[in-house]
Amino acid sequence: LTLYGPSEDGIRTLAATILETIRAHKLPQDVWAWDSKKEFLSDYLGRLQRLCKVGADADEDAKSHKTVLASIERQAMLANQGARFEARNKHGGHFSLRLEVYARFSSPMRELIGCFSHKELKEGLLGRELPGSSVKADKRAREKIIKAASRSKKTQKSISGLVFKHAMDRLFFPELRKPRAECRIFDGYVIGMDFSGWQKSERMYIKLLAPAIQVKIYVQDLNAEHRCMYVPTDRKTFGRWGTAISISPLGNSRAPTFVIGMKVTLKVLDHATYARDSTKDRWIFDVRPARENQGIDDDDDDDDDDDELTDDDSNNDS
Repeated sequence: LTLYGPSEDGIRTLAATILETIRAHKLPQDVWAWDSKKEFLSDYLGRLQRLCKVGADADEDAKSHKTVLASIERQAMLANQGARFEARNKHGGHFSLRLEVYARFSSPMRELIGCFSHKELKEGLLGRELPGSSVKADKRAREKIIKAASRSKKTQKSISGLVFKHAMDRLFFPELRKPRAECRIFDGYVIGMDFSGWQKSERMYIKLLAPAIQVKIYVQDLNAEHRCMYVPTDRKTFGRWGTAISISPLGNSRAPTFVIGMKVTLKVLDHATYARDSTKDRWIFDVRPARENQGIDDDDDDDDDDDELTDDDSNNDS
């Protein structure tokens, strides 16, 4: 299994994205910045994880740092170019683990590719082919098994998406039957914002605290709720995903600005299906900055009337 790391350009973009993130949160650069020439990415993330490892009695400052770390980890994940099964190690092994050779060997599901790795390891230890096996037969089998493993990865991703959708529907549909004043307020934080425009709408990703799931907020719904147009602050985005660190409203100075790592609250507003494809749907949320966002410049948050959150986003991450 080969995991492709970022390209040289991707590494530069990731470092710039991280720098912009920590600037937005006014964090010390000597601690939070990443220099790819001096520190492996895995070491950098591990260092931040140790820095942000706090107990239940931690102050709000420390908790807000954990949300910034989560957004940086997501940016690092997006910088990788994906993993795929290959017969031979031709492209540098596993980037994140810094291993020249990596194989899927043990799994509670006893995957076919793992069983084949067991056979090849045994033959390597014995120094001979097992009965009924041959180099030519192994080559043919290996190609088929790699194709099967790649298909199963796609199938597993599809199933995970369907399970996730079912869980979200079970969680959010009951909210639609409640009076707005009784709707549950979900706490979370912004984990990412994508403005790439690649065959998809601009979106904001929010990680809920309880339950710990990730939901998508479509910016078109955010625009409708706040009666403005959200764009990346200073029109600045990073990388192939068009990552925005901050988005600002045009046309409504009272609408809030959203920043990666910012704590927010959500309420379910609606559930919508698409006219062109009724099999696709989304949850719509009302998203508001939480009243306390340590280290972030708050916009004019003059909601003195305790407005209720409404859900502008139906999230199906499948």
